[in-house]
Amino acid sequence: MIRPLGYWTRIELMSDVTTTEDLSAIERRLSLMLAINLALSASLLLWWHQLSDFLIDPIRWATWENIGPNPGTFEYPFVMIWMLPLISFGMAWLLRLGGSRRKALWIASFPVLYLGTLVGCFFIAPRLML
Repeated sequence: MIRPLGYWTRIELMSDVTTTEDLSAIERRLSLMLAINLALSASLLLWWHQLSDFLIDPIRWATWENIGPNPGTFEYPFVMIWMLPLISFGMAWLLRLGGSRRKALWIASFPVLYLGTLVGCFFIAPRLML
């Protein structure tokens, strides 16, 4: 039986984990997303010049920003790319310590989904239009 999305259903969706099976599955996903966020941020900081060639066109397209030929790591659109996973990692880690694992998982998933959508829309969508 499918219930309409009423008041109690929303509360059930926002409530934290109740069973140990759900807890271990969410904990594994959360640990994976936290590791992905740290790896993404570290790779963008350490190998910026190699990755900027791949990322400069999607960022220029998404922000309509005039970007120079040699962009710096701490310039506007690029600082968001490596800082967003770091901020998300910190917020998700604090929520994890507080016991809100589902909220932490959503926050940890945001940078990966955002950057994946940005790059995917630029590189994949034009090929699908043909």
